Amino acid sequence: MSGKRKPNKGDKKSQRKKEAEPEMSTSEDELFDRSTRGVQNGADEPSNGQLMQKLNDMTSLINTVLTRLEKVEIEHKVLETRVTQLEASAENVEVSLEEIKTQQGTCAEKKDIENLERQLDDLANRSRRNNVVIWGIPENSEDSSDCRAFISSFLEKHMKIEDANKIEVERAHRSPMGKLAQAQALPDNPRPIHVKFLRYIDRERVLQGAPKILKKNNYKGKSIFITDDVTQRIRNDRKKLIVLRNKLRKENKFALIPWSVPAYIIPGIRTDHSAVVINVPLQKEPCRGPGHWKFNNSYLNEDEYVNEMNNNLATWLDDSSISDPQIKWEWIKFKVRDTTIKYAKKKGLYKKDKVKELNNKLNVLEQSLANNPSDNILEEIQIVKNDLEELDSKIIDGVIVRSRIRWAEKR
Repeated sequence: MSGKRKPNKGDKKSQRKKEAEPEMSTSEDELFDRSTRGVQNGADEPSNGQLMQKLNDMTSLINTVLTRLEKVEIEHKVLETRVTQLEASAENVEVSLEEIKTQQGTCAEKKDIENLERQLDDLANRSRRNNVVIWGIPENSEDSSDCRAFISSFLEKHMKIEDANKIEVERAHRSPMGKLAQAQALPDNPRPIHVKFLRYIDRERVLQGAPKILKKNNYKGKSIFITDDVTQRIRNDRKKLIVLRNKLRKENKFALIPWSVPAYIIPGIRTDHSAVVINVPLQKEPCRGPGHWKFNNSYLNEDEYVNEMNNNLATWLDDSSISDPQIKWEWIKFKVRDTTIKYAKKKGLYKKDKVKELNNKLNVLEQSLANNPSDNILEEIQIVKNDLEELDSKIIDGVIVRSRIRWAEKR
């Protein structure tokens, strides 16, 4: 017999059983498996020291787990607190949004109301554009005549306006008063007279001549003032402005434009509205030099300038008194500049005179149109406006060049 033992069937079955059994996980019950592995393998039981060490390890592990759990609980409470605060903040934001929407709606309504009030004021003032208010005429000055006839006589005899008989008064009346106001009325405070003229030009003539004519020309010992007829809101704004003006004048901070400052009305070019021109005398500024000169390229499109410059260049180039080319080049540039400046001054004076002439002609035509409307006058007005617009465009082009801007919108 050989020394080798033949495996029996029982050994084969046990080996197949071991191969079929799954391996045990060491991650979950690691301590327990280590403590029992020696007993299953037939080893000796662990000593008390080993058991105590294992118990200590398990205790420290449990303590670590408990510490982590406590931290997790604390963090959870902190998160709950933050979530609660965020929810409260979100509710406050929603409430604030609702309040803002409500305030916006209220502000929008207020703005709409203010805009409507301004529009109503504007309509009321426009409906009174032919009206004036005469202040200071004593009560019962009209005698038996009606107020219209009295105003016509006042303009002709007292104010002595030229061609006053051609001024047509459409309506005239004193400010209405209630019975209580009439009983409390004082002779030194007469009611103003509201006058509506048929034509706006007549109203302007009366307003423009009133300051000079009535300044030292009292009527029945009373000072007379004539103002435009505006709404109460505009009057209140003007009163506030007067108070502010007086306060600033005392502090030497502000000076309102007085009525003595010359002002005149010129017709509009691109609109049917007239423009008011006021020359304000400001403080004297220190004298300045000619400043930086820049060539106006638009002159190159004018035949008069080009011909004059060509003739002068031929003369300058033929001049043999200067032999040095560099000096001659600098001298020619100087002459070009000097000639251009003289030409620009001549053109500027011509434009100013031409604009003044056309504005005067347009004023006469508009007055003629108001007195005797006709298609021929309208055509002449349009021709004059076209000429003014062409001159205005040239003036604007010169301003653009002098300002040295890179881009300008053309209209």
